Order: sequence, then C-alpha cells, then structure tokens
Amino acid sequence: MKKLILLLIILLGGLIYGEVLYSFDYRLYDPEKPVTEKFIPTLKDIENPKFEKWIIVQLTQELRKNPKNFDLHRIRLDYIYYLWEVSPSKDEKKIVKYGVNAVNELCKYFPNHPHCYLSRAIMLSLLGLELGPLNTLEEVPRVIKLYQKAAAMNPTWFYCFAVRNLGRLYFKLPGFPASVGDYDKAEKYLKRAYRYCPDHPDIYVYLGDLYYIQGKKKKAIEFVKKLYTLKPRTWLEKIVLQWTLRTVPVIIKKYETGTYDKYNWDYLLDPSRHPEKYKKKRKK
Repeated sequence: MKKLILLLIILLGGLIYGEVLYSFDYRLYDPEKPVTEKFIPTLKDIENPKFEKWIIVQLTQELRKNPKNFDLHRIRLDYIYYLWEVSPSKDEKKIVKYGVNAVNELCKYFPNHPHCYLSRAIMLSLLGLELGPLNTLEEVPRVIKLYQKAAAMNPTWFYCFAVRNLGRLYFKLPGFPASVGDYDKAEKYLKRAYRYCPDHPDIYVYLGDLYYIQGKKKKAIEFVKKLYTLKPRTWLEKIVLQWTLRTVPVIIKKYETGTYDKYNWDYLLDPSRHPEKYKKKRKK
C-alpha cells in the first residue's frame, strides 16, 4: 500500500512538473520585446548561469512541441550565446556543444534564413576559442563566408550582427598568418553597420577601437562617449548597453593614456579571456 501511495505521489509530481514546464510562456523572455513592455529578465538575471540554463531547458521543452517555431529557436540561441559569455570556464565547452546542436536544429527547419548562417558563424568562432588559437584561424574563412552570406540576405538582421562582426573580424585578425586583417574593410563594414543600426552599442566600441588604432584618438573617444546618449528600443539592446557602459570609463582612460589593447572591451569585462591569459589557462 505504501509503495502504491509513493508511486501515485511520484506520478502526480511528474504531471504537475510537466504542466509547469509546458505552461512556460517563452514570449515573456524574448530579447526582442520593446523596453516599454513589462519584462521579467534583468541584467542580474542574465549574469546568473542558473537562470540561463533554466530558460534554455524551458525553450527546449517548448521546441519539442513546436519544432517549426522560428522565435523559439532564435530565443534559445540568444540565451546559449549569452550563457557562454557569463558562464564559468569549466562549462564553456559543454555550452558550445549544446549551441552547435541548437544551430543544427534551427538550420534543419530554416536552412535559408540569415539567422542560420550567422548562428553557424558564431558557434564556429566559439568552437575555435575553446580549441585554441590555431583552430580559430583555421575556421576564419568559413566564418567570414557565413557572415557574408547572412549580410547579403539581410544586412540589418539581428541588429546588423553579420555586418558589424565582419568589421570586427577584419579589424581584430592579423594580416599574418590569418591573411585577413584589413582596416579599410573593417571601416567599410562598421560604417555600414552604423548607418543601418545606429542604436546598437557594440558598433560604437568597435569603431572607437578602429579609430584609436588608426591614431585618431580624439575621434575614438567621441564615438565611445556617444554610448551615454543611446536609447535602447528592445530588451536585448538595453542589456547590452548596460553591460557595455560598465567598461566605458576604463576604455576612455586607456585611450587617453595610450595603453589600450587591440583585444579591447571583451577582456575588460572578463580579463581571463584575453588571448594570452586564455592560452595559459587552457594549458593548465
């Protein structure tokens, strides 16, 4: 009798859990929602890997019911990417592997969508970082082709993601051995992104970096200071802006003192990801 009661409790618990899981409203957590609407996640939430994992589990469960729902795929990939950004290093390979599977699922149902191409490019880049600098350089030609394909299909898609990241690649990567570094191409793509998507914070930091490297220190500082005037339209823009503004005083000080690193603000937020330190960390 006791065993029967225990079994009933387990079954009932499973049903309740399943109902909670499947009653999850992914639309509340869509990063594309306007900032004027009530929205649950905050910057503090985004920096909590437990919250991110919970969201991803919920979205995965929803996708089992609605595998052809594009928004579900897009939102899940958003959170996987940001989870990689804030996660402890010990989880990063697992997150990237999960991201690759999520991209494959997206591309299975939406093979000709720009989000398929740019998501593949993102995951190839993250895989390269996890496997080391040489692997990153090997994947560069594929990453560029994927971004170019996405940009050709829709240059403004996802806040000009493909266009601004092409500019970033041409700026950051060396001419040798990658044979990719090209400041003229970097400026062309970044100005294009600025023209199409003037509200996204990353563009101002990327252009600031480029002008600084070109010796245009005053112009670089002016561009980065423009971040204070931005008015985000969506929750994602708001989160990215809040995140980026943390680094602005440090960036400006380094511009002014001539101590700024080409590997820029990515590593101001997380110094452990600076290429040299990242390399040493992986050797341990």
